[in-house]
Amino acid sequence: MSKRKKKTHKKKTRKKQRIHKWQKTLTFLIPGILLVVGGFGYILFQSKNVAQEPSPSSRRPEIPQRILSLEDPWIREAYIFAYTHPQAVSYIPCFCGCDRLGHGSLKDCYLVPGIFGGYSITSHAEHCNICLNLAHKTKNMLAQGMDITDIRQRIDSEFARYGQATPTPYPALNTSTHE
Repeated sequence: MSKRKKKTHKKKTRKKQRIHKWQKTLTFLIPGILLVVGGFGYILFQSKNVAQEPSPSSRRPEIPQRILSLEDPWIREAYIFAYTHPQAVSYIPCFCGCDRLGHGSLKDCYLVPGIFGGYSITSHAEHCNICLNLAHKTKNMLAQGMDITDIRQRIDSEFARYGQATPTPYPALNTSTHE
């Protein structure tokens, strides 16, 4: 081969190597960019969907299967009420002695804060007649149109004989309980 052909051949080889190098780079770079852009798109889409959902107070939460699968209708109704009315049961004290467990209201007998928001249920009230009776009394009084402050006063006087009440705050005078 002549010198000129060698130089031309070397140039072509280097050019092919550079093109090959870029092809390798692009082979990994383009899917990586698409993955990152797709991930951001997904995050933006999800946050947009969350922002457009109705506020928690304007919609009923979906009842967990764990509640719906409770065999005893009396227990199931109490759990459904507590799950769908967490604000109301947060103003009702419990008298079963659960204050020793750190409970602050009847809500704690039924619900615990969920990992991703919302609530998870506990099994405490499932085996406690006082907790179940309190939920049903509260539910019935709310259904009769009673104010949460009046309900609280009636619960306090009726259940005080059972023992120490949880340290439950009183509702504000203008608190809405029809969640």
